[in-house]
Amino acid sequence: MYPFPVNKQFRFRHIIYLHAAFSIGILVVRIFTEVSITYAFLIWNLALAYIPYLISRKLITLKPGIAGVSLLALWLLFFPNAPYLITDFIHLHRRPTDSFWIDLVVFYSFALNGLAIGFVSLNKVYLWLLKFYHRTIALITVHVALSAAAFGIYLGRIERWNSWDLFMDPFQLIRDIYHLLFPLGEQMHVWMFTLLFGVFLTAHYYFFLHVSDQLKMKRHEDPS
Repeated sequence: MYPFPVNKQFRFRHIIYLHAAFSIGILVVRIFTEVSITYAFLIWNLALAYIPYLISRKLITLKPGIAGVSLLALWLLFFPNAPYLITDFIHLHRRPTDSFWIDLVVFYSFALNGLAIGFVSLNKVYLWLLKFYHRTIALITVHVALSAAAFGIYLGRIERWNSWDLFMDPFQLIRDIYHLLFPLGEQMHVWMFTLLFGVFLTAHYYFFLHVSDQLKMKRHEDPS
Protein backbone atom coordinates (compact mmCIF):
# COMPACT_ATOMS: atom_id res chain seq x y z
CA MET A 1 0.00 0.00 0.00
CA TYR A 2 2.76 2.41 0.92
CA PRO A 3 6.09 2.89 -0.92
CA PHE A 4 7.84 2.55 2.44
CA PRO A 5 7.46 0.34 5.54
CA VAL A 6 4.73 1.61 7.87
CA ASN A 7 4.27 0.46 11.44
CA LYS A 8 0.74 -0.68 12.30
CA GLN A 9 0.61 1.94 15.04
CA PHE A 10 1.19 4.64 12.43
CA ARG A 11 -2.26 6.09 11.98
CA PHE A 12 -3.82 8.66 9.70
CA ARG A 13 -3.60 11.34 12.37
CA HIS A 14 0.18 10.94 12.33
CA ILE A 15 0.18 11.74 8.62
CA ILE A 16 -1.82 14.89 9.38
CA TYR A 17 0.64 15.88 12.09
CA LEU A 18 3.56 15.32 9.73
CA HIS A 19 1.91 17.39 7.04
CA ALA A 20 1.29 20.20 9.52
CA ALA A 21 4.95 20.02 10.55
CA PHE A 22 5.95 20.18 6.88
CA SER A 23 3.76 23.25 6.32
CA ILE A 24 5.18 25.04 9.33
CA GLY A 25 8.70 23.98 8.34
CA ILE A 26 8.58 25.46 4.84
CA LEU A 27 6.98 28.61 6.25
CA VAL A 28 9.82 28.96 8.77
CA VAL A 29 12.34 28.52 5.95
CA ARG A 30 10.50 31.17 3.96
CA ILE A 31 10.55 33.55 6.95
CA PHE A 32 14.31 33.20 7.37
CA THR A 33 15.17 33.39 3.67
CA GLU A 34 12.95 36.40 3.04
CA VAL A 35 13.62 37.97 6.45
CA SER A 36 9.89 38.63 6.74
CA ILE A 37 7.13 37.39 9.05
CA THR A 38 4.39 38.51 6.66
CA TYR A 39 2.80 35.06 6.48
CA ALA A 40 3.37 34.01 10.10
CA PHE A 41 -0.39 34.38 10.68
CA LEU A 42 -0.82 31.06 8.85
CA ILE A 43 0.52 29.24 11.91
CA TRP A 44 -2.16 30.86 14.08
CA ASN A 45 -4.87 29.97 11.57
CA LEU A 46 -3.64 26.38 11.44
CA ALA A 47 -3.73 26.19 15.24
CA LEU A 48 -7.35 27.37 15.14
CA ALA A 49 -8.11 24.70 12.53
CA TYR A 50 -6.99 22.03 14.99
CA ILE A 51 -9.51 23.12 17.64
CA PRO A 52 -12.53 21.34 16.07
CA TYR A 53 -10.37 18.26 15.52
CA LEU A 54 -9.36 18.14 19.19
CA ILE A 55 -12.97 18.71 20.24
CA SER A 56 -14.16 15.86 18.00
CA ARG A 57 -11.59 13.50 19.53
CA LYS A 58 -13.01 14.29 22.97
CA LEU A 59 -16.59 14.09 21.71
CA ILE A 60 -16.29 10.48 20.52
CA THR A 61 -15.45 9.40 24.08
CA LEU A 62 -18.78 10.74 25.40
CA LYS A 63 -22.34 9.50 25.31
CA PRO A 64 -25.32 11.66 24.29
CA GLY A 65 -26.29 14.02 27.08
CA ILE A 66 -25.70 17.55 28.22
CA ALA A 67 -21.92 17.16 27.95
CA GLY A 68 -22.10 15.52 24.53
CA VAL A 69 -24.55 18.03 23.03
CA SER A 70 -22.62 20.97 24.51
CA LEU A 71 -19.37 19.69 23.04
CA LEU A 72 -21.08 19.11 19.69
CA ALA A 73 -22.28 22.74 19.69
CA LEU A 74 -18.78 23.93 20.59
CA TRP A 75 -17.36 21.83 17.75
CA LEU A 76 -19.85 23.37 15.30
CA LEU A 77 -18.85 26.85 16.46
CA PHE A 78 -15.15 26.27 15.74
CA PHE A 79 -15.53 23.99 12.71
CA PRO A 80 -15.39 26.85 10.13
CA ASN A 81 -11.83 27.63 11.29
CA ALA A 82 -10.57 24.54 9.46
CA PRO A 83 -11.79 25.22 5.88
CA TYR A 84 -11.23 28.96 6.48
CA LEU A 85 -7.57 28.39 5.56
CA ILE A 86 -8.46 28.06 1.89
CA THR A 87 -9.40 31.75 1.85
CA ASP A 88 -5.92 32.78 2.98
CA PHE A 89 -4.95 32.70 -0.70
CA ILE A 90 -6.28 36.25 -0.76
CA HIS A 91 -2.99 37.28 0.84
CA LEU A 92 -0.91 35.67 -1.92
CA HIS A 93 0.42 38.26 -4.36
CA ARG A 94 2.29 37.62 -7.59
CA ARG A 95 5.81 38.99 -7.35
CA PRO A 96 8.54 39.02 -10.01
CA THR A 97 10.74 36.70 -7.92
CA ASP A 98 11.16 32.96 -7.51
CA SER A 99 9.88 33.23 -3.95
CA PHE A 100 6.34 33.51 -5.32
CA TRP A 101 6.38 29.79 -6.09
CA ILE A 102 7.55 29.03 -2.57
CA ASP A 103 4.71 31.16 -1.25
CA LEU A 104 2.28 29.27 -3.46
CA VAL A 105 3.39 25.94 -1.98
CA VAL A 106 3.16 27.38 1.54
CA PHE A 107 -0.42 28.60 1.05
CA TYR A 108 -1.52 25.42 -0.70
CA SER A 109 0.01 23.28 2.03
CA PHE A 110 -1.76 25.17 4.81
CA ALA A 111 -5.07 25.15 2.91
CA LEU A 112 -4.82 21.40 2.35
CA ASN A 113 -4.10 20.95 6.04
CA GLY A 114 -7.18 22.92 6.96
CA LEU A 115 -9.47 20.92 4.68
CA ALA A 116 -8.02 17.57 5.77
CA ILE A 117 -8.19 18.23 9.50
CA GLY A 118 -11.68 19.67 9.11
CA PHE A 119 -12.97 16.67 7.20
CA VAL A 120 -11.40 14.24 9.67
CA SER A 121 -13.13 16.00 12.56
CA LEU A 122 -16.42 16.10 10.63
CA ASN A 123 -16.21 12.38 9.96
CA LYS A 124 -15.56 11.69 13.64
CA VAL A 125 -18.69 13.65 14.53
CA TYR A 126 -20.68 11.75 11.88
CA LEU A 127 -19.54 8.36 13.21
CA TRP A 128 -20.32 9.47 16.78
CA LEU A 129 -23.84 10.47 15.79
CA LEU A 130 -24.25 7.22 13.88
CA LYS A 131 -23.61 5.27 17.10
CA PHE A 132 -26.51 6.85 18.96
CA TYR A 133 -28.91 8.28 16.38
CA HIS A 134 -30.53 7.37 13.08
CA ARG A 135 -28.38 7.70 9.96
CA THR A 136 -30.68 10.44 8.64
CA ILE A 137 -29.96 12.63 11.66
CA ALA A 138 -26.23 12.06 11.24
CA LEU A 139 -26.35 13.01 7.54
CA ILE A 140 -28.47 16.10 8.18
CA THR A 141 -25.99 17.21 10.84
CA VAL A 142 -23.10 16.78 8.40
CA HIS A 143 -24.75 18.93 5.74
CA VAL A 144 -25.84 21.53 8.26
CA ALA A 145 -22.25 21.70 9.51
CA LEU A 146 -20.88 22.13 5.98
CA SER A 147 -23.40 24.89 5.19
CA ALA A 148 -22.74 26.57 8.53
CA ALA A 149 -19.01 26.39 7.84
CA ALA A 150 -19.52 28.11 4.48
CA PHE A 151 -21.44 30.93 6.16
CA GLY A 152 -18.88 30.99 8.96
CA ILE A 153 -16.13 31.52 6.42
CA TYR A 154 -18.03 34.55 5.12
CA LEU A 155 -18.38 35.92 8.65
CA GLY A 156 -14.67 35.46 9.24
CA ARG A 157 -13.20 36.56 5.92
CA ILE A 158 -15.61 39.33 4.92
CA GLU A 159 -17.18 40.52 8.18
CA ARG A 160 -14.04 39.79 10.28
CA TRP A 161 -15.85 37.95 13.08
CA ASN A 162 -14.14 35.21 15.11
CA SER A 163 -15.61 32.08 16.69
CA TRP A 164 -15.02 33.36 20.22
CA ASP A 165 -16.92 36.57 19.47
CA LEU A 166 -20.07 34.60 20.22
CA PHE A 167 -18.96 34.84 23.85
CA MET A 168 -17.25 38.25 23.70
CA ASP A 169 -19.94 40.22 21.82
CA PRO A 170 -22.89 37.88 21.21
CA PHE A 171 -25.61 40.49 20.68
CA GLN A 172 -23.72 42.41 18.01
CA LEU A 173 -22.78 39.17 16.25
CA ILE A 174 -26.37 37.92 16.23
CA ARG A 175 -27.56 41.33 15.02
CA ASP A 176 -25.05 41.29 12.15
CA ILE A 177 -26.02 37.75 11.17
CA TYR A 178 -29.69 38.72 11.06
CA HIS A 179 -29.03 41.73 8.83
CA LEU A 180 -26.82 39.62 6.54
CA LEU A 181 -29.53 37.02 6.01
CA PHE A 182 -32.72 39.08 6.12
CA PRO A 183 -34.76 40.38 4.43
CA LEU A 184 -34.42 37.54 1.95
CA GLY A 185 -33.20 38.65 -1.44
CA GLU A 186 -31.48 41.86 -0.33
CA GLN A 187 -28.13 40.22 0.50
CA MET A 188 -27.79 37.88 -2.47
CA HIS A 189 -23.98 38.07 -2.40
CA VAL A 190 -24.02 36.52 1.09
CA TRP A 191 -26.31 33.70 -0.01
CA MET A 192 -24.27 33.10 -3.18
CA PHE A 193 -21.01 33.02 -1.22
CA THR A 194 -22.49 30.55 1.24
CA LEU A 195 -23.94 28.40 -1.54
CA LEU A 196 -20.67 28.36 -3.49
CA PHE A 197 -18.50 27.43 -0.53
CA GLY A 198 -21.14 25.02 0.77
CA VAL A 199 -21.11 23.09 -2.52
CA PHE A 200 -17.31 23.26 -2.63
CA LEU A 201 -16.93 21.86 0.89
CA THR A 202 -19.58 19.18 0.36
CA ALA A 203 -18.01 17.97 -2.88
CA HIS A 204 -14.55 17.81 -1.35
CA TYR A 205 -15.83 16.10 1.79
CA TYR A 206 -17.36 13.27 -0.23
CA PHE A 207 -14.20 13.08 -2.32
CA PHE A 208 -12.26 12.74 0.94
CA LEU A 209 -14.60 9.93 2.04
CA HIS A 210 -14.17 8.15 -1.29
CA VAL A 211 -10.37 8.29 -1.08
CA SER A 212 -10.52 7.14 2.55
CA ASP A 213 -12.72 4.16 1.61
CA GLN A 214 -10.39 3.24 -1.24
CA LEU A 215 -7.42 3.23 1.14
CA LYS A 216 -9.30 1.01 3.59
CA MET A 217 -10.15 -1.44 0.80
CA LYS A 218 -6.54 -1.44 -0.33
CA ARG A 219 -5.42 -2.10 3.25
CA HIS A 220 -7.65 -5.19 3.44
CA GLU A 221 -6.42 -6.45 0.07
CA ASP A 222 -2.78 -5.87 0.96
CA PRO A 223 -2.38 -6.23 4.75
CA SER A 224 1.41 -5.98 4.44
